[in-house]
Amino acid sequence: MFELSGKVVVVTGGGSGIGRALAVKAANRGASVAIADIDLAQAQSLADEIGERARAFHVDVTQESSFEALAGAILSAFGKVHVVFNNAGVYAWGPLEKTRMREVDWLIAVNIRGTINGSLAFLPLLRERAAAGELAHIVNIGSENAVSLPTNGEHTAYTATKHAVLGLTDGLRRDLEGSGIGVSLICPGVVRTNLWN
Repeated sequence: MFELSGKVVVVTGGGSGIGRALAVKAANRGASVAIADIDLAQAQSLADEIGERARAFHVDVTQESSFEALAGAILSAFGKVHVVFNNAGVYAWGPLEKTRMREVDWLIAVNIRGTINGSLAFLPLLRERAAAGELAHIVNIGSENAVSLPTNGEHTAYTATKHAVLGLTDGLRRDLEGSGIGVSLICPGVVRTNLWN
C-alpha cells in the first residue's frame, strides 16, 4: 500500500468504472488527483465531486501527442507526479473469427498502446520523484484475462491485449530495476462498469 498523503496521482480512464474508484480512493487517502479521460465532461463531474484536490484533463490514450500534452498540463497544475494508473481500457466480446478487425485495432490502440504511451509520457516526471527519494510508481490495470483464460465467455482479442499488458508490465519492471520507480499490475475480475457498454 502506498502512502498517498500529499502525493500526486494520475488516473487514465478516471471518469468512470475502476478509474473512478481509484481516483476517489486516492483522494480519500490524501492525494491530489489528475483525472484523465477521453470524456472530459465525465472527468470534470468527478473532479467537482471530489473537490479542490482533483482536476480533470482530456486525454486520448491512443495518441502519444495527447499524452505529452497531458503530462505538461498536469505538471503545470500540480508540479509533480508520484503515481500513474494506466487504467483506460476497452473491451470487445466474441471468438476471434467473429471479431471485426476494427475492434482488434481499437483494443490494441487503447489497451496496449495506451499503456505504453502513459508509461513513456510520465517516466521523466517519475524519475524526478525517484531521484528525490520520493514515491514513484506505475500501476497498470490488467484483468483476470492477463493471467489466465477465463471460462466465462469468449473474448479472445481482448484477452490477447491483457496478456500483452502483463508482458509489458514485467518487462518495464525489469527495465526500471534499480531506478527507484516501481511497476505493478492489478488484475481485477469481472466488475460492473461501462466497459460492457
